[in-house]
Amino acid sequence: MEAVVALDPEDGEDAREKLIYLMALMSSNAVALPRNDVQRAIVTLRPFKSDLAETLGPGSAGDRH
Repeated sequence: MEAVVALDPEDGEDAREKLIYLMALMSSNAVALPRNDVQRAIVTLRPFKSDLAETLGPGSAGDRH
């Protein structure tokens, strides 16, 4: 889990995949992600905020494949 949290996405698609993976993991209750890890993950995703908002925002299909 440490590697995923610390991973710096290379582009908007990497950021999207990381965010979806972490959201799925946290919602499954399979792993209790410490608050500090969530905050670190957010820092790595912040540069892609506009890409993520466009992809996952209201009215989005959510699937860009």
